[in-house]
Amino acid sequence: MIALNRPSKILFVNPYGIGDVLFTTPVLGLIKKHLPESAVGYLCNERTKPVLETNPLVDQLFVFEKDLYRKLWKENKKKCFGEFTSLLKQIRQQRFEAVLDYSLNSQFGFFLAALGIPVRIGYNYRGRGTFLNRKVPIEGYRGQPMPVFYCRLLEALKLPVDGNAIPPMQYPLAGAVTQWAEEFLSSQGISSKDRFIAVHPGGGMSWGSNAAYKRWPVTSFVKLIELLREYYGVKILLMGDPSDSPVILSMADQINDSGVINISGKTNLNQLAAIVGKAWFVVCNDGGPLHVAVSRGTRTVSFFGPVDELVYGPFPRDGHLVLTNPVECRPCYQNFKFPPCPYEHRCLKELSAEYAFGRIKETFN
Repeated sequence: MIALNRPSKILFVNPYGIGDVLFTTPVLGLIKKHLPESAVGYLCNERTKPVLETNPLVDQLFVFEKDLYRKLWKENKKKCFGEFTSLLKQIRQQRFEAVLDYSLNSQFGFFLAALGIPVRIGYNYRGRGTFLNRKVPIEGYRGQPMPVFYCRLLEALKLPVDGNAIPPMQYPLAGAVTQWAEEFLSSQGISSKDRFIAVHPGGGMSWGSNAAYKRWPVTSFVKLIELLREYYGVKILLMGDPSDSPVILSMADQINDSGVINISGKTNLNQLAAIVGKAWFVVCNDGGPLHVAVSRGTRTVSFFGPVDELVYGPFPRDGHLVLTNPVECRPCYQNFKFPPCPYEHRCLKELSAEYAFGRIKETFN
């Protein structure tokens, strides 16, 4: 066992989605609390880079975009090899003393070992922690929130972790994008004193083709928006990734209300974060946009179907409304597996807009 317990240079590895990366930001907070002089590097993908590039707790970013490397390999193997070895060289030059590997992937572990990082910490899922030398066995994430799981790895560095005192998630933004949001909202007729609701009917991009199974039906979103407009009378911003734009445009056409403004595909991730940070509350699915809103300090209403909200839900939970359908088969996403559904995804389809509206009225006055 390597004896190093208080490293001065630590690397994070997390190649997954926006929510996953935000779940690690409380770990950053604990490291800076217990090891204030330490330097932190972070290996992420291109999509999550904006979440970290303005975070003062991260000293250096490294971007590994799997799809880009695959594309480059097909086009020019020599160039791909050169790009990849250049990335490894950049990491090696920093002489990290420890790594917190959240990839659950033996390939990352192999390269981290090859780079000579002496302390390699991570969860050992199905034997994939072969190249870790401080491994924590795990079958899946259950029973406690993801940020608590992620913080627990610090115990391998002899750092204290109190599951009841985990720092909140963080998504700090530059002043320029905050100013942009104020000006953009003003251009939509929303002043700094006005309440507005942000609705994001997409999300779950990290699930790929299965993302739809994490999403409340579009027809339900349409009905809920109509109810919210009638009751609260505030403007509603429809937000989404560019890939969501056709669906959201169809929603806007169905609603036919000048108080519902479709801005899907018109913002990058930082701009979306800046806007939702000014919303009264955000209505969204289980996914990255939910955790962006939570990390920006905005209250949320979220819909959870296959996934356990106690693990992957808002953190901390206070002030957030999570809506679920208490069917006996949910949550069915367990141990990183999503089984076929024989019930036509009733966990979300049977959650009515009227029920959601009633719960929102009880929560937001």
